Amino acid sequence: MKKKIEIIDGFSKSAWKSLAVKALRIGWVAGLERAEAAIGKSDMRSVLTCGVFEDIFPAVNEIQATMSEVKQRNYSALCARQTHHGRPGITERFCQLEPRAVHAAEHQYKRLWAFAKERNIWIPIRALNCWWTWLHIAPTDSGVRRSIDNSPWLGMPIEMIDSHTREGKARGVNTTLLSGHYHKHLELSQIVQAHGWEYVRNIVHSRTPEPEQRTLQTGDLFSNI
Repeated sequence: MKKKIEIIDGFSKSAWKSLAVKALRIGWVAGLERAEAAIGKSDMRSVLTCGVFEDIFPAVNEIQATMSEVKQRNYSALCARQTHHGRPGITERFCQLEPRAVHAAEHQYKRLWAFAKERNIWIPIRALNCWWTWLHIAPTDSGVRRSIDNSPWLGMPIEMIDSHTREGKARGVNTTLLSGHYHKHLELSQIVQAHGWEYVRNIVHSRTPEPEQRTLQTGDLFSNI
């Protein structure tokens, strides 16, 4: 039996989750608010918890404050936290540890969850590799912030639609500027440190948004999967 695809306001749920991930990545408050409206508070908390370790990568002494901001849905505070992309040297170390992090997530997950429980932190399974990396690097550069992306919501930016979404798979789109593959994290870091976040945000918001089509049919999106 063919699995039913949930379509919300013209996009798959995976597209809205991708928006949440990538909006946090660039510090876009309106993007997070629109994603929450589509997928709900529970899924948003899960996605943003992953983002804490995949993107924000807070200093050890800021982890509890960051997790509180996720719980309280304080999107402005979360978006103002500088991600590892904008902090010299951290993204390089993050990516160099990929093989060990992936191995740990696959073979040491019980131990990793135990470490999280000790700190009163819930870690989704897909964030275990980043959780291991955060534990290993244990960043100490506290107090690093960035400007918030105050762009209004004008539609789903095409940068959100990659292979992590049903639409991206159907269209054969593997990665975009904001994709979360390790090599894309490194590429984004190099761009941010050379040109700043506004440069990245201008690219994202200047490209034609995807239309929200409430009458879109499941078969139209996924006939090629």
